[in-house]
Amino acid sequence: MDIENIKKILVIRLGAVGDIIRTLPAVKYIFEFYKKQNKEIIIHWLAEKHNSNILKDLPYIDKIYKLPRRDWQNRLISKDFFKVLREFNEFIKKIKNEKYDAVIDFHGIFKSGLLSYLSGCPVRIGYTKEYCKELNFMFNNVRIAAKSQKITRIEKNFALVSYFDTSYEIPEKFDNLLNITEPDKFVVDNFLKEKKINNFICINPAVSKFGKYKEWREDYYARLTELILNFAGEINIIFTWGPGELEKINRIIKGIDFNKIAQKTERIFIAPQTTLKELAYLISLSKFIITGDTGPMHLAAILNVPIVALFGPSDPIINAPFGKNNIVIFENVGCNPCRRRTCKKLKCQDLLTPEKVLKRIIENKFI
Repeated sequence: MDIENIKKILVIRLGAVGDIIRTLPAVKYIFEFYKKQNKEIIIHWLAEKHNSNILKDLPYIDKIYKLPRRDWQNRLISKDFFKVLREFNEFIKKIKNEKYDAVIDFHGIFKSGLLSYLSGCPVRIGYTKEYCKELNFMFNNVRIAAKSQKITRIEKNFALVSYFDTSYEIPEKFDNLLNITEPDKFVVDNFLKEKKINNFICINPAVSKFGKYKEWREDYYARLTELILNFAGEINIIFTWGPGELEKINRIIKGIDFNKIAQKTERIFIAPQTTLKELAYLISLSKFIITGDTGPMHLAAILNVPIVALFGPSDPIINAPFGKNNIVIFENVGCNPCRRRTCKKLKCQDLLTPEKVLKRIIENKFI
């Protein structure tokens, strides 16, 4: 189909939050590509319900379809099979009734491909066999190859933009990808005002429960906090967290030896409970963020906030935060990168010491 006739698009990127965040630049690019030509385009997004909040109120997304996969899975366990099947059929019927001109499957796995196919859309854009998983390519009738296996996810996502604009250029930085409103600022502004914090960095120690093998050691985060506070006397540290992660933050702070910190004034804080948009606003105000390979890292990247990214087993090329003003720290121990979620050695984490991290931070003049 000629792109002149494409006026309504369904984007499929089901999750996780970090992956959805890394898909936003490509989708916004398509929206602006049409806008520059004074053409109307309607963009809907299909995401899993528990990952979809970050998409709320974005001016370039007209509708969000929230796939309740976890709800359905839990009810299947309780043998509610036929009701779930009816609800699934109704969900697909709603998508079919939208009569999309094109579907773009950024996810590239079996279930995203199946959803693309079931949409009944005549143009189903996805990756070639080499750049997708689980036979996803079979569901696509437009198959596009990425430039390489060793590129960032953002670069890979832009490969699918080439269907619309063959001469696309990825911006060096991103503007206005998230619609942070005044209500999104309220909790954070009140917190900073109450605690009298104005010069701070963020430390985000946790990753999702499916990525625990990527977490840096808690005692290392505690030691790094001591080192930073001693080196930079004016810096405050705010620990950020998400659902189920507060206990981890408390353990890290409990592990800090305050006798080793020269300046005893209160400089370590725990962020208030936040939504993703509120967290984004907090990160946007920080000097930089220290984090593992997780959603808030990619959130900082699209906000153009400098990042100190700590990589252990995950691939520091494919999963690196986008942008030039970041420090990616990776200890190559011969067996990484890998996806061994049950590795008992984790040399890649043990050898990445707090002293090495501080050295890189100082060398790059972050503090």
